This record gives sequence, structure tokens and C-alpha cells, in this order.
Amino acid sequence: MANASDGARERVLDLLDQMFAGTLDAAGREELDALIRASPDAAALYVEQADLHAMLQWEHGTAKPTSADEMSERVLLDDLFSQAVEQRRLHEIEHEAGKLLASDLQTQRRLRELDLRRSHQRQSEAGPGVRTVVIPKAVVWLGVAALILLAATLVYQWNPGVPAAPPPRPPVADQPRPGGSAQPAAVPVAALAESYAPAWRDGGPVAGGGLLPGRHTLSHGWARVRTTHGVELVLEGPVAFELGPDNTVVLTRGNLVADVPDSARGFWVQTPGGWAIEDGTSFGVAVSDSGRALAHVFRGGLAVAPASGPGTEPVQLSANQSVLIRQSGVSREAAAPELFVQAVPATAYQAAVSKSRPMCCWRGPLDGLTHQLKDDGWLGADGQATMAVRHRDDGFSPDDPSGALDFGEDGHAVVSVPTHEAFVLEVTFTVEAWCWIEPGHNEFMRIVSTRGENGGFGFGVNGRGLNSVQAPMNVPVFTFFGRADFVGATPLPEGRWVHLVAVVDEAGQVSIFTDGRQATVRQADDAQSVAERYDETPLMIGRNPYTGRGVQPWLGRLDEVALYDRALSPDEIRAHYNAYQSP
Repeated sequence: MANASDGARERVLDLLDQMFAGTLDAAGREELDALIRASPDAAALYVEQADLHAMLQWEHGTAKPTSADEMSERVLLDDLFSQAVEQRRLHEIEHEAGKLLASDLQTQRRLRELDLRRSHQRQSEAGPGVRTVVIPKAVVWLGVAALILLAATLVYQWNPGVPAAPPPRPPVADQPRPGGSAQPAAVPVAALAESYAPAWRDGGPVAGGGLLPGRHTLSHGWARVRTTHGVELVLEGPVAFELGPDNTVVLTRGNLVADVPDSARGFWVQTPGGWAIEDGTSFGVAVSDSGRALAHVFRGGLAVAPASGPGTEPVQLSANQSVLIRQSGVSREAAAPELFVQAVPATAYQAAVSKSRPMCCWRGPLDGLTHQLKDDGWLGADGQATMAVRHRDDGFSPDDPSGALDFGEDGHAVVSVPTHEAFVLEVTFTVEAWCWIEPGHNEFMRIVSTRGENGGFGFGVNGRGLNSVQAPMNVPVFTFFGRADFVGATPLPEGRWVHLVAVVDEAGQVSIFTDGRQATVRQADDAQSVAERYDETPLMIGRNPYTGRGVQPWLGRLDEVALYDRALSPDEIRAHYNAYQSP
């Protein structure tokens, strides 16, 4: 009590002790009421002592129900928090608003005071003669605990960079009640949106495609699940997880990718080593058989903390950052987006490709409004198509719903992907595509190409005349611009789909595979030597980069164009081709 003498403070404390002990008489109540009316600091002291008294009773197990007689003896007058108290508290809260965001404990205390003030104010406004009754201490302390949880939630909303620890997870599995009576039937908390070759061992969708609260195990295949809160989960088997009704998932083994809309903010994933709570984000979590967990952010933000205790400061992640999560702590790790599949495959071929973790996989269809081409690889490098690029429903595989891209015959069709540091590839990478060559062309044609300071690369097929190499028509050609051309020996057929792959090994040598079989390749001796440094250009699908020797447009169709930041093995390439089921 900064504005009261020590004697007045001691007198208030003495009267409060009598009130809590139940020995305060009528004269004492009048004296205490007068002191509280006269001094906002006395009112604040009352609040603090009431909180402390309730806490001690609760922690030491002495809290008990209060009888009606005891309650009637422990009353304060109707305006315990007078106008002076209200003005003091409002001014204090406004003055320290900035500090509230910086301290959870301070926020909790202020919100408790504000809630108590409003409660007493509502009671005083109910009319003359209405008196404020001291609530039983156990009930007071339970209310304080609820206010603490509310304060933590408000702090997270005001400052998403410092999220509160997730609330205790309620039981998610129905348990028999004492006496043998079962709980009411569980309500689904998620719905199966799509899947490919799923094999559910435990749990799984019920009638109508819903998933109930509880444990689920997808032992094989892929599934995309949408929770009732709007979170999209892509699951890759084998994966074991537990769904809760409170916007939570417990991941005990395997991989998931979560895409969280603004309406579902606060979604969190519990792992054996800790938890991750999102901040408007798309992220992946992978848990090994040993319980080792890794979290990676694709976009937005994420807060991650170990299970070592609620006082541990969360580690904040942003896009393209990863961490290891252990019970003892959280440690930074090299970005690992390649661990995760962000889209459910639709065909056997797409499933085989997904297992090889392409950096980029442009498979369509084109967006009907923006003409964008989505990248289903882990890099997420979407492309922009010109209006001359057309979508065809019939892709290389008859069961492929994504269709194919038709580049026509006029040379104006191209898909441009913004330049990215990941496209600077010189050794140990792979380019893969399904190609349809339009019969009767004469051009040298590019499937994919990019240029930059290192020169860049291009992959396509030979033509006649200008910009062609000294080799037959339609043989595959892989180019390191300004350095070397690697030329296949066997021409590709026209008018049908062909699976074409170029692999660059650690020595910079190129291998070419056609329909799963390795082809003979030679290095051409007439590659143009270029000393100039190229400007960075977008990665192009369906033509040569804008700088250099000609446009070299693709005349025909392309499907499942993929780029890997590693060298695929011959077995992987054959597995991809063999997964294709011809009609």
C-alpha cells in the first residue's frame, strides 16, 4: 500500500486474517469496509491476500465446502471495489499494456484482477442491498486456474511468436464406464478426403469415411484426412497416429504433412519427444521407430518444444527450417523437406515417383483461372504457363486424372518456373519426363532447361538444321550450356508416349534411359564453347531459356516432368517405368 501508512497496512492485514479465520465481528467488517472504500491499495491488498489464501488452502489440501452460516459471516459490502479501485486498475492496465505481452505471469495476474473487478462491479450494479459474498476458496482457486489458461491463450493470440504450451490432451478413446455401461458413441473428428492403396490395421475410416477419436494405423499407402477444424493431413504409411477432438494429433510413428488454415490456428502435433504448435503454416513431422522426431516448415511458422517441462522456451521455426525434437531438448537441423510427400498419388506410377522423393514434379492439371502449374515435389516451385499451353485429359496413363500438357505446334507454349538456387545443378541430379513427339517436326526441341552463372543445362531431342547436333533426328540430347552435349544413339518414336530419363553422376557424366532401358550415349565434339557469364533465367518447361541459341520449342505433349537433386539408380528408373500400366 504505497499510499497508506505501515500501521494502516498492518491493520488491513489483521482484519483480513480474522475474516479468513471466520472470527471477524460486525465492527471489524465495518472497519475493513471503510478502509477498502478509502484506499484503492487496500482493495488491491485484499485481492492479493484472497488469492494467496485460496492457493494455500488448495495446495495443502485444506480447501473444503463452506456452509451457509460461514458464508454469511464472510461478507463484504456491495461496493468492495469502489469507483476509486476501478479507476486505479483501468489506468494501471492501460499504462502497462505493452508489458502484458512480454510476461505471461504478469498477464495472468492482471487478467485475474480485471476479472474480479468486473465481477464485483456487475454485482454492485444489480441494485441496493446486494452484497458481495466470499466464494469458497476451492472454487476461487479453480477459477483462477481457468483464468490462467485464458491468459495464456490471449497471449498466444496477441503474440503468435511466443505460443503457450499446448493444453493437456484429453482421453481420445472411449473407455467403459464403471458398472459396465459404455460411453455415448464417439463422433468422427476427421474425414477421409482421398487415398491411394490404403491398408488400415487399427482404426481407419468408418461408414461414411469418418475417422473417430482414438488410435489409427495406416500400414501401407497414402491418405489425405481433413479434420473437423479444417486441418488437411497427408499421411504416408506406415504411420501410427491418434486423433483428438481438440485440434490435436499424437504422432507415434511415421510421417505426416499438415496444412493449417487460419480458421484452425493453434493446431498442434504431439510426438514422443515433444510438441509442435503451428502459426498459420504448412509443415511436416516425421517420427522414426526409435521415437526420434523431425519437424520441417514448408511455409508460415512453427513453435517446437521438448517434453522436458512446461517452462522450456519454444524454438521458433520459419519456412525451410527443420529441428530435431527430443525429450531433453530441441536442436536445429539441416532443412529436410525431402522426407515428406505433400500430395496423395493417384496412380501406381505417381506412387513409385513419390517414393523417390522428387525435388520438383510438375504433373498438372493447369489451374483453370491462373493457368498455374502446381509442383507436387518437396520444393514447391509452381510454374506459370502461357495461354498457348493447353490441358489434355488424356495423359500418358489412361488412369491418370491429372492429364497432360499440350504444347501445340506453333512454338509459343511454355511453362516458366521462377529461378531458384536449387536449380543450380551440375553433378548428381536427374531429369525425368514422359514425352509425346508430334509427327513431322524439324526443330531441335527442349523438354526442360535453365541457365545461370554456371551455364545451366537443357534436356531435349535433336532436330535438323539450325541449333541441331550432328546426330539423327529425335535422338535424346542432354546439354551443359557452353560446355558439352551428351547424345543418345537411338531415335525416339513419334506419335506415342515415351519415358525419358537423364542422370548426371558425381563425375558430371550423363546416362540416358528410354522406357526403362539404358541407352548408348556419346559426348558430342561440336558443343558451342561459351566464355560469357549467363544471366539468371527462369527454369523453362517446353522451350530453351530466353537467352542463348534460339527458342527450341517443344512440339507435342509432356507429362510428369520431374527433377531430382540426386542421381536415380537404374533400379529406381525401371521401377518407375514398370509401374506404368499400359491399356
